[in-house]
Amino acid sequence: MSTPTPVLPRTVYFEDPSGYWQRTRWLTGLFYGLVMGFFWSVSGASTDSLVRRVLGGLLVTVLAGSFFGVTWTACMRRSSRKLVNRLYDLDPSVVSPVPSSYAAYLPCSHYISERAAHGGVLYAGPSGLFFQPHKRYQSATSPTITIPPSVTLSLTTLPLKSWRRVFIPRPQPGIRAAWAKSEAIFIAPHPDTVIAGLRSVLASHAA
Repeated sequence: MSTPTPVLPRTVYFEDPSGYWQRTRWLTGLFYGLVMGFFWSVSGASTDSLVRRVLGGLLVTVLAGSFFGVTWTACMRRSSRKLVNRLYDLDPSVVSPVPSSYAAYLPCSHYISERAAHGGVLYAGPSGLFFQPHKRYQSATSPTITIPPSVTLSLTTLPLKSWRRVFIPRPQPGIRAAWAKSEAIFIAPHPDTVIAGLRSVLASHAA
């Protein structure tokens, strides 16, 4: 069988629908800037006036915070993009070779809890769905997941503590796969589009 086709275009993985990256840039920059501004104010020369220390601290807060917030977030996003690209390209060094019976694939994360999600690739084909976790997660605690073609797919609201909403202003729904007495939740961009795409793949092979 030919190489499976992606369910989503690569570009959607670099969007920020939840607002996480934008909010993180501002919050990390603000925290870092305040710390640097405070230390600058209290470590100034004893001859400096209070006004000079306050104004200097504010200037350091703005400059240091802006620089750190932008550069740190950019570095984190660059690292994230590299991993996404490797999963999207089905790099055998990060994800095991594609099963030959699947026609489509979706780089995504298997939702474990509010604090953990394991990245990998979800395949779709005539035998149903198959989740292959990133090689770093392939252990007894994160095995592959085989899901029959009779699976029911739906959107589900993911639990999110109130303080986490500070970093995630627009929480996105997860993708719930339910079959028999089991279920699994996956996280991917544009979950409504993903569900439609996976249903289309499953239906085309069931016809």
